[in-house]
Amino acid sequence: MDDLVHNRYIGFNFRSDGWFIDDNGEGCSLFGVVEFATFLRTLDAVFDSPIGRKVIYAAADAEEATLAGHERFRFGKWFGKRRVQTNFEQRAIAMGWGLFNDGAVSAPCHDGLCVGIALAHKEHMSGQRWKIDWRQVNSDLINITFEPNAQPMTLPRPVDSAAWSFPRSPPATSLNFDPDFELRPYGFFLNEERSFLLNTATMHRLFFELIGRPLQRTSELERQCVLDGTVDHPSVFSAIFDAAKAAFSQSEVPVYVQVAHDWNDHFHSRITSHGLGSVTTVSTVLENGQESIFHIQSPLLPYACGVVTAMWERAHGSKGHASVSRSENGVVLKVIFPPVDY
Repeated sequence: MDDLVHNRYIGFNFRSDGWFIDDNGEGCSLFGVVEFATFLRTLDAVFDSPIGRKVIYAAADAEEATLAGHERFRFGKWFGKRRVQTNFEQRAIAMGWGLFNDGAVSAPCHDGLCVGIALAHKEHMSGQRWKIDWRQVNSDLINITFEPNAQPMTLPRPVDSAAWSFPRSPPATSLNFDPDFELRPYGFFLNEERSFLLNTATMHRLFFELIGRPLQRTSELERQCVLDGTVDHPSVFSAIFDAAKAAFSQSEVPVYVQVAHDWNDHFHSRITSHGLGSVTTVSTVLENGQESIFHIQSPLLPYACGVVTAMWERAHGSKGHASVSRSENGVVLKVIFPPVDY
């Protein structure tokens, strides 16, 4: 890691087991800007009503909880606001979100996420709630206006992450690796793609808010993954799985597999090095010709399962039938070739 990257990411822990920790000690994962936009657009299409506001408030609530929980974002009654504002700006650049100014976001990584984060910053600095309205002038600029909101400043309630995440304990020794980030003034690129880091708490809050939300009828009928009774909230899990799978499928990432061991490199490159956990290959169609079985441990289980399935389809040039079951320490993903209809 060169000095410039090292200085920007002091306090971050990019663990070689696929768990990323930011400089506040909170879990985060890495996404490509285009991939993430495709994921949310596909997820939005699954539900009967738009989820755009859910994205904004999931980002706002997660960021508010972060700001309230760390000393570097606290200030006194009269002093310290400039220091906290500087910490906001440094955090946004390190995470790759863009440049935040009062009333505008330049080079946003995603419109909804950045609007939610801007709302959390405004409320934290002012100590009051605000209503937010925004207009995306172009892909590089969002203008935001705020109006006072009479709601009280109470912390967002915690959400249960057990359905979406396998909890991981920090290792006894550091297992870091150095990310190959190409830094920009507003964030970074990875492998020639603009990318960003997002706290997993934001995703967990979004997923939680989707529980019970009506699905499009076609989405119910066209699920691409079979879930057994061990998987909680199967409708939302399936929707996330399908959206993550679609996002990877629209990428051009090559996946060549000639022997079972080849999967290790692919999973390290696309899962572990993105802070999406780790994948163990139990068996593959290259060995038994029937099914591939993967054991997945991830802070974003349904997302990781969708990506792994899409990688399997690209590697074998065929649609796959996937099934997921919970295990004691993660999930088991099985993928088979579709049956032949004679």
